[in-house]
Amino acid sequence: MVAEKSKNPMCKQPRYVYDSPSRLSNILRSYGKKTINKYMKRGVPACGDTIKTHEWVSEMYCLLCRTLKKKPWPLQPELTYGFLKLLGIGCRYSMKSLKSSIIPSLYSLSQTNTKLPVDIEVRQAVMQANREIQTAHMKMFNLNIKTRGGANMLVSKEKEPLIVGDLERIISSIPDWVVEKPREASLFIFALSTGSRSITCANIKLRDIVRVYAKENSSFLKITFNLVCGKNIRMDDHCVTLEGDICSKSSLNFIWWFEQYLVQEFGLSLTRFDEWNLKDLGWERVWGLRKGAMRVRIQKRAKQAGYPEKLFGFHSFRSGFLCSALLKIGDSPYKRESVLETASIIAKWKFGGPTEEKYLNRTSKATIIANRTNFPSDVLESDNPYDFDLSKPEVFHNMKINQSEWKIDSIIVTLRFYILQVIKFACWKLGYPSSYVSKLHSMAATKFMKEHDIKRKKTQTTIQACKEYVLQLVKTSGGDLIDIANEFLSQIDDYLDGKIILDVKDFEPRKKLREERTINPITNCKSRIHWTRMEDDILIKELMDGKSFADIGEKLKIRSANSCRDRVRNIIKQLTNEKAKESSGILMNLRRNTSRSKQ
Repeated sequence: MVAEKSKNPMCKQPRYVYDSPSRLSNILRSYGKKTINKYMKRGVPACGDTIKTHEWVSEMYCLLCRTLKKKPWPLQPELTYGFLKLLGIGCRYSMKSLKSSIIPSLYSLSQTNTKLPVDIEVRQAVMQANREIQTAHMKMFNLNIKTRGGANMLVSKEKEPLIVGDLERIISSIPDWVVEKPREASLFIFALSTGSRSITCANIKLRDIVRVYAKENSSFLKITFNLVCGKNIRMDDHCVTLEGDICSKSSLNFIWWFEQYLVQEFGLSLTRFDEWNLKDLGWERVWGLRKGAMRVRIQKRAKQAGYPEKLFGFHSFRSGFLCSALLKIGDSPYKRESVLETASIIAKWKFGGPTEEKYLNRTSKATIIANRTNFPSDVLESDNPYDFDLSKPEVFHNMKINQSEWKIDSIIVTLRFYILQVIKFACWKLGYPSSYVSKLHSMAATKFMKEHDIKRKKTQTTIQACKEYVLQLVKTSGGDLIDIANEFLSQIDDYLDGKIILDVKDFEPRKKLREERTINPITNCKSRIHWTRMEDDILIKELMDGKSFADIGEKLKIRSANSCRDRVRNIIKQLTNEKAKESSGILMNLRRNTSRSKQ
């Protein structure tokens, strides 16, 4: 039976080849034979990142070969072995970089240059180098000299566990005027309460909040999250539940901070969970941060709270989760087994396994008083083998914690971020162009100055004068930053609410014409708006008169400033052709006026 042909006259293949909604069909629409043939050749990388990796590794390897005056290809066992050990031990490259990038790149380069597979002796030399590098890394990275409290100590280079006392100190040190405080506080408390990794927290979406439960006449809520992404598990189905008082503001109250964050970021409230209509919003990530950003956030906040730089990482929450659980049962050591079993269920450890014991060893040694286990009580302070005094952050980490390092000047950064976010959202909602964000910001600053009788110096802009006034206001009276920002935005409430509409008529023809563009059925891209001869004449004439690209774009209406600049470049390329030597005078004038318009 012959397959039915596509109704699209541009497609000569049967329907099942191009019309099926698959990634391959979309790729075949846009790729040509040259691009496809790249994937058919062995040893030739087709990805741009892979090509860059090959260039990086080839440059290092060939540099070593030139230094030792040896031929790079084919790979020699001794030379490859020494190259890897030099990178792993001498240059301190990680095992992840060696195994995932450098070694595969070496093999691929060897096959490309010699058209032969890599010898078994070379592969055995690589395996031996990996074992020796890994052993050396354990000795180098597990023990290292660090400075704490002014004295050199031999300590572990691994990140310290972040216990509950540390988190309370960090969150309480963040000022309330920091707009990102609800996001960060809810994220940090969630990670410490569940022992979740950064990859798990980064992939939690709004649709993964599966249940919100509250008793009648009670302000305590219980929220259940479905953690779908774990270590090496992309489709996990693991539920955890957290509770807290939604009406009580506390440094460690997850529900209060999470409620504040949801209202601020998404306009959702936990008290109206049954009325949520997420649709596409359900695929939004809850905290909207990547793994690296989460690690940087906790390191930055810990340093501002007085801790040494890079003492913690995001994985410190996972180790601190188990450490804090052990510290909590100090009054009743007989509950140790049940608490550890519950912790292994929450964090998905094997109960009593080596991974769980790894986190327990340091906490047990740090908080247990040895002679309380067998000495009589009349010579001891207490019979409890665990001591809460040893669980304080200063004693637990054996360091002196400095005072908070928050600077008052960072208020301005936070204020500007909050105001611009509100104006951007309003412009998007009301259909204003993005260029109106700065226009509304400047308008609000001008009205704010008139209302508060702020005198602007000649060397200062309007917005800068408002910044200095806000700094002075916060320093003297300790005002709330959000209230100041809302007072600032109240000067343009009529514009943000849509009661007063800004003039956007100039943008309507361009927007309408762009929406009416047809879609190419083969490339699946919108067709371009071709330049007419009349538009080219106006462009050259205005440019010769010394007009800027922005002014020319406003006159042409359907063309932007960037589009005008690109068109001039294309015209110059055409005039540089051999057939256009007669137009050399026009070419010189165009180049001169183009450089003048940029300035």
